[in-house]
Amino acid sequence: NCLWGQSVGAVGGPDDYAPCPASGCHAPADSKLEVTWGCAYPDPATNPLCEHDKSQTFYNGSAVDGYSLPFKVTRSGDPTASCQDINCSGLNLAACPKDDNLSQGKTTVHPEYSSVDLRIILGGQETACFSPCKKMNYPQNPFGGLNLPEQSDAVILYCCPDPPILSPECNAGPVPQTKYVTTVHQMCPNTYGFAYDDSLAGFNCHYNTKLTLTFCP
Repeated sequence: NCLWGQSVGAVGGPDDYAPCPASGCHAPADSKLEVTWGCAYPDPATNPLCEHDKSQTFYNGSAVDGYSLPFKVTRSGDPTASCQDINCSGLNLAACPKDDNLSQGKTTVHPEYSSVDLRIILGGQETACFSPCKKMNYPQNPFGGLNLPEQSDAVILYCCPDPPILSPECNAGPVPQTKYVTTVHQMCPNTYGFAYDDSLAGFNCHYNTKLTLTFCP
């Protein structure tokens, strides 16, 4: 909730960082920016501390576990088409699906999950929105997860753990067609809505690119 500002004491609010309060930290259904920074010094081609592709910075927005606050990312230092801003200022908890169909398992249909509420509600207030995967595999109390094993038939094609699920099988499965992923893509283009959502997300930028992350723009 962007109205929290710098408030304290609200479970799931901006004070929810380690160490967790006595009541526990909020479920990990957060709006996220994930960055692997490129190397600039010394020579990125020979720097032994460069653990990935030399002088490239890779970043993406992620709602793979869920989302909470709207945000945007603006970049400077690289004007190329492979390096873009992210605009998720339209993220809205009111749009979190209350009846998502998560019934299609890997080998059979699970009708008990045909209308799943993805909202996280604490103290009568919606604090975040679970993704289908995180709703299904997260513990039940107090956040309302279903506490199902990630490798189980009902869950595996929503979480797409590797191994054994790879991108083609995940993208051909039920998760891209869920209300959650559709809604995230509408509100937050070019951002991961599920584990293998690579066609819409991920940017490569020069190592000296600067990123500015703004919550509640």
